[in-house]
Amino acid sequence: MSAAAAPPRHVLTRPAVIHLMTRAEPLLAPICATALLLHPTPLTWPAALLGLAPTATRLIVTRRPWQPTPVDAPLLLLMLGGLLGYAFALDSLTAGIRLTGLLAAAIVFAWVREQVLTPARAERATVLVVGLLVLATVLLVHIAQPFLRLDRVPPLGWLAAFLEPWGLYRVLVADPGALQRYRWYASGAGALAAVGIGTVTGLGLAGLGLIGRRRDWLVGLVAAGLLFAGLLVAADNRGSMVAAALTVGLLIVLWRPKLTVAALLVVFGALDLIALGVVQRGLNLRTVVERLQFWENGLRLASEAVWTGVGLGTRSVELAYRTAFQPTYPPFSHTHNIFVQGLLEQGLLGLLGLLFLVPALARLAVRARQLPDERLRTTAFGAIGAILALLLAGLTEIVALTTLGGVLLFALLGLLVAATDGSPRAAPLGHQGDPVQHGWHASVRVREWLARGSRRPWTTGLSAGAVALILLLAAGVARPLIASPFLNAGSSALYRGTLAGGVSAAEKRSALADADYWLNVAQAIDADSVAAARNRALAAAAAGQRDAARTLADQALALTPRSDRHQLFGVGRAFVANDDWDHAITVWEQAGAGPQLYRLGQRLVERRDNADLQHGLRALAAAARAGAPGRIAQDTMVQALLARGAPLPDALASIWPLLYFGGDIEYQTRLEIARIYRTQGDFVQAESFLTWFSDRPADSQLPLERGLLLLARGESERAETLLREAVAMRDPALPLPAGDDPSYWLATAQARLGKHHEAVSTARAGLSALPAEQADLAGPFHLLIADSLLALGDPSEAVRVLEAGQRAAPNNAAVRQALGRAREAARSK
Repeated sequence: MSAAAAPPRHVLTRPAVIHLMTRAEPLLAPICATALLLHPTPLTWPAALLGLAPTATRLIVTRRPWQPTPVDAPLLLLMLGGLLGYAFALDSLTAGIRLTGLLAAAIVFAWVREQVLTPARAERATVLVVGLLVLATVLLVHIAQPFLRLDRVPPLGWLAAFLEPWGLYRVLVADPGALQRYRWYASGAGALAAVGIGTVTGLGLAGLGLIGRRRDWLVGLVAAGLLFAGLLVAADNRGSMVAAALTVGLLIVLWRPKLTVAALLVVFGALDLIALGVVQRGLNLRTVVERLQFWENGLRLASEAVWTGVGLGTRSVELAYRTAFQPTYPPFSHTHNIFVQGLLEQGLLGLLGLLFLVPALARLAVRARQLPDERLRTTAFGAIGAILALLLAGLTEIVALTTLGGVLLFALLGLLVAATDGSPRAAPLGHQGDPVQHGWHASVRVREWLARGSRRPWTTGLSAGAVALILLLAAGVARPLIASPFLNAGSSALYRGTLAGGVSAAEKRSALADADYWLNVAQAIDADSVAAARNRALAAAAAGQRDAARTLADQALALTPRSDRHQLFGVGRAFVANDDWDHAITVWEQAGAGPQLYRLGQRLVERRDNADLQHGLRALAAAARAGAPGRIAQDTMVQALLARGAPLPDALASIWPLLYFGGDIEYQTRLEIARIYRTQGDFVQAESFLTWFSDRPADSQLPLERGLLLLARGESERAETLLREAVAMRDPALPLPAGDDPSYWLATAQARLGKHHEAVSTARAGLSALPAEQADLAGPFHLLIADSLLALGDPSEAVRVLEAGQRAAPNNAAVRQALGRAREAARSK
């Protein structure tokens, strides 16, 4: 080029602009991503703009945000789904945290994708990832220590004790968006441990030669692997252990397909260890059934808002789910599955994004095996192991859909595509490259078919549309499918008008009017839609239109098959929203909605109106008949009447008719009558009702009630045997009447017998697993532990226990007084 044609020095050419942004990206990306992860702060939007600047520059100049990869389409769908879900979010705080987390993830992906350009950089990035996982593990041991079984891994217990003065978990508990940032529980710790094990296994298998030459690598990987394994055991999370075992097995098959048998041995060996007690729950299928119920209910909820989801963020899903299904047990915070959760948060786009990651990952995994460079192959295998663990753990957990989990997933994907795609290291920035080496190519036949179709687009489009319409009509889903966008729009407006926070009264009225309009359109298209009629009834009830709500609820009931318990339950919600208690109780009993009937009855008996009391008692009796767990329905009926001053015979008469139903209903009712007589001091009558069960196979309730009766009589030694049996048989899914936690009473019996070491151990184990319905025992548990510690001559530890008890039960005067005595004893010692 001649001097006259050269550009002026002050004018930036296209390569110069890209070069400048690329040089700035390693500085901007980590700082801006960190700022976004701390949202909400004043730095959020400046960080978003600066962090996305390099990507935006590449997009403007080269028409691509980064070099093409096989995961571009899934990531684009996830980002679009996040934006759509944010527009329909019911809670702006958690939705904002989730959206800024997605932005941070995109920034990190672009940074890693564009900067890991050589094997040396890939090696350094791998070391950085392992180091960050180790650091995250250490921090999570500190943050999640109340939920970990650190006694099973003493070194982690020592680490937690050393880090205790930091008190980071107290800050996180106070953060209203903490659960959206990460799962600071045993499940989150288990998922992180599985990711770490997947990473170390992948690095170890693919980098055998490299590790053999580098002793520091060997020592580091072994130490990191032991740390991750220790956290996995302490987390006591069955899903994470299975995910880790499956990840190791898949990595072995990918590395050497001939070792498939060895991989199967790893997986089944892990299952054997779980069955033998490595996990407290073993192979108990109760939680599996609960997860399946969450998934089923989540999909039913998503079917009414399949295009947009119910709103971005765990809080939006929680609000919509609890309103739709009103669970009492198990408690709900998320669906325990990233695919169902993604559908609920981000609609169909988010679900497709997650699903499309699977074939893209498989394609990259096959490519990783063929990489000639040992360092790149090691990096790729480590990233594959981590991603597999994150996705497999996502079958029972949602770590991948939290902000930190999402950033981790995107970063690992960036590292994987950078390691497996060698073309960017040889091609200039912005070069399209050979489409076969990137993720956007189509097969030759498909391209030829598209080329032929492009010459006659009208014919091809009409033919495809006609075939699709015929298939839909034949399947009988054409009308529901056409109505689904309008059902989605109406349901979203209903959620906005009834569940969203920070909405004015005028906005709520407008939202409810929109809901009625769109649901009416959906009903006009699909006249058999129970969901449209029921949601219209809910919108009318929320708007105070009681007559219209009753008419629409009756209409929905007429459309509902009596064999469809799920639809019956939904129609019952419409009656409940309209305060039509008689119809609600009848419909819910037909639906077998025992827990929901219990919740309704509990709410009604707490009111002062006598009519509400009668409706509440009827609802509780229906709950007992419909399968409310345990005997909480019977206990609530008796306690409500006793609290209103009813004589004991009259209170017991309210549950007496349940004895004639036989089976489990009679069993639970007799146990409750025995309990009431025991608490009233009539031990003879209590014993008479307990002897009725001499031939019945016992669950945990029968030895518990017998043990409590013996303890009340002062027979602590016999009571200890029965209470120990009750603790061993305790089913966490079975709620007990308030104050009847078996671990507390076993520790009480042991303390009375002078077995203070055993009492402390039993009470601590019971306190860590204290169910929600026994929350009032938190203070007494701490008192019991402290009393035994004082008896053992350890007042300093008793002070620490009572200080924790004061935080757990700040209004408990007994704990406060005991703390003063313990401090005095510690000073005098």
